[in-house]
Amino acid sequence: MHFGELTPDEQALRDAICSESDPESIQALALEAVRAFRRLNGLDSVLSGDAETWFHIVKRESGDVFLNVSSAMGESARQATVLRHLLAEIRRWRDGDVTRGPADGDDTAGLGDDE
Repeated sequence: MHFGELTPDEQALRDAICSESDPESIQALALEAVRAFRRLNGLDSVLSGDAETWFHIVKRESGDVFLNVSSAMGESARQATVLRHLLAEIRRWRDGDVTRGPADGDDTAGLGDDE
């Protein structure tokens, strides 16, 4: 499965949740997890002010000026949920049981552990 060029953080995530010997189902989930992680990093740049595309200033006819903020905060929350669900699904596949949810509520438990 081709992940493209990865940043060091993306590579670390990929290595923690996937290997070349994994079935394509897990590799596909890992690819989507890396993509969600990448989107979260981009949204973090917007929310932290490192990117300038997250707002614009609007001047009304009345002379009032207001700041129109993008929906980056909501999208960030959605992407975090997507990433959490992907990691949980990978964990379930690794456990050999895709029908049950995590027993302890930690979607990332067991990922990247040397077992």
